Parts: sequence; structure tokens; C-alpha cells
Amino acid sequence: MERREFLRVSLGAVIGLPVVASVLSSCETDVNKVRGQVVEVDISPYPMLNNVGGMAFVQVDNYSFILRRASQTTIVAFSAVCPHQGCLIGDQMGELHHHKIRCMCHGAEFNPQTGAVTQGPATTGLTQYQTEFDPQSKTVKIYV
Repeated sequence: MERREFLRVSLGAVIGLPVVASVLSSCETDVNKVRGQVVEVDISPYPMLNNVGGMAFVQVDNYSFILRRASQTTIVAFSAVCPHQGCLIGDQMGELHHHKIRCMCHGAEFNPQTGAVTQGPATTGLTQYQTEFDPQSKTVKIYV
């Protein structure tokens, strides 16, 4: 390798390294937090969330969620919008059960632990959001 080519390759590597490092470090960032929206919910008005397995339909800041108490220290949040045709799930009696979440529009059913489809016509599961739950203050942060 000639000196001129060596300098060109070395300079390219020195200039390109910060760009590559920046791209790689951005891959480590949580995608939900990057979106920048955090919705905070006080679960005090939802007594069904006091018990593990309890679920509630919650609307906050133009968002509709299905919240589920997964453990004493964990609240799981799913979008309450059915992926089949966009109907709201959970705003009517009988849609939220310990063993299933059911869309009343067309009968799609979802697993309350994972949001996965258990019965069509929906072909994709409910969107699940990252959450942080503070049991002392009874607030959950939902990253949308």
C-alpha cells in the first residue's frame, strides 16, 4: 500500500468512527423512550387494579389503554385499539376478563398477559407499551 492510499484509508476511518459509534449507541436506546411521550396514570380510581390479574380500561391524554396488574410491582399496558379495524376495546362491560380481552365489534380475542391474538379476525396482537409502576404512589408511567 502506498503512503497516499494509506493516509486516505486512515483518514476515512478516523472520520467515520464517530459516525459509526453514534449509530451504534443509538441502537442501545429504548425505542419507546425515544418517541418522547410519557403518559402518567394514577390507578387509585381503578380498584380492579388493586389485585394481581385485575384489568381496567383507561383513557388519558387522547390515549386509550388496557392496564393489567401483572404482579404487586408491575402494571402492563396495551393499546385499547383493536388492530383488526380500530374499535376501542374495554370501554364496554364484559370485554375484560382475567382469561381474555375481547373486542366487541368483531369478536377478536387477545391474551391478557401478552396481548397476542387468541381468536380472529385480528391477525396481530395488541400493542404493548413499556411501563414503570410505583406501588407507593399508585402511578404508572406509560412510554408511548
